[in-house]
Amino acid sequence: MDKPGIGVVTKAQMVYYYAQILTKVLGNEKDAQMCIYHVSWKSFCCEIDEESTSNLASVPGVLSF
Repeated sequence: MDKPGIGVVTKAQMVYYYAQILTKVLGNEKDAQMCIYHVSWKSFCCEIDEESTSNLASVPGVLSF
């Protein structure tokens, strides 16, 4: 999945993009949207359990700290 192009990108577009990544791990878009608490152009923060954290870290292109 490609990140939204350079130019005018809304916060809603970035939330949608990151929610789609989380949906792959959580299996539910609504849960993915609800756990995101910070979004920027380069990253996002979310509150998820340990198992989901491990699964998210294995998604290509995801960096986990």
